[in-house]
Parts: sequence; C-alpha cells; structure tokens
Amino acid sequence: HEQESTIAVAEHDSALELAEIMLSFGRVHGAAQTLTDYIGANPRQAVRPWLKLLEIYHGAGMQKEFAALMEQFHRNFNVQKVSWADYPGELARTSVEGMPHLMQEIVASWPSRGCLEFLQNNLRDNREGTRTGFPLSIADDIATLVGILESHLVPARAA
Repeated sequence: HEQESTIAVAEHDSALELAEIMLSFGRVHGAAQTLTDYIGANPRQAVRPWLKLLEIYHGAGMQKEFAALMEQFHRNFNVQKVSWADYPGELARTSVEGMPHLMQEIVASWPSRGCLEFLQNNLRDNREGTRTGFPLSIADDIATLVGILESHLVPARAA
C-alpha cells in the first residue's frame, strides 16, 4: 500500500512539474495536454492537476474546456462548480480554517496516516456528484495539507 502511495504521489508531482516547465516556455497547450492525459488516466488520484488545468484554461481564455473540466471535476471530487466569471476570485474566497468540523479532526489527528485518509476521503466523497462540495479555495487548502502529509508520511522517492 505504501509503495502504491509513493508511485501515485510521484506521478501527479511529475505531471505538475512537466506542466509548469512547459508553461515557463509558453507551451500552454502542451501543459494542458500533459495534465489532461494525467487526469484521463488517474481521474480520482489527486486534486492539484485538476486545479492547475482549470487555472491554465482560464488564463488561456479556453472557456468551453474550462466548463467541461469543471463539470468532470465536480463529478470526481467533492468540490463546488464555479462559473467562468466567478473563477478569478474563488481561490481567495475562504479557507479550511473557516470549517470548524474539519479543523477539529485535522488538529486531533495531525500528522497521522489517519489524517491523510480523512482529508483524501473528504475530497473524494462527492456521492456521484450529488453534493454541493467544497469551494475551490477549501479544496486547494485540503490538497495542500494532503501534499504536506504525503511528503511527511510517504518515503522520499528515489532520485
């Protein structure tokens, strides 16, 4: 199980790193394709690639792709749908600290594998897209905490 976690973390980190490199060279479509391929192969593995791809689509003015991805994102994760117009301010809207029931569980179980599983389950449990879901800002906070815990709990990948 731990080896699977290490591989999964390495895969989404690699996809994100490659996308960032492509973006630094102005290769927006290449970055988007890298993340699209990763998400297609691993739709429920990690939130960060979805968030980055939404950012890329919005920044590139790809409204149709943004809307389609947002719909898929909501079906795969416990996140609220955000409109094209509302997206720019969405990530700064609120934080996980404003959700006392989440904070209580995080503080009580930090930094255990149980806390990691709790956070991952909260992101993934969307009841087939029937839940309203977390705002993107909170999903981003939870994804950050998951990343911290993964780097703490999962042995460093081989160089």
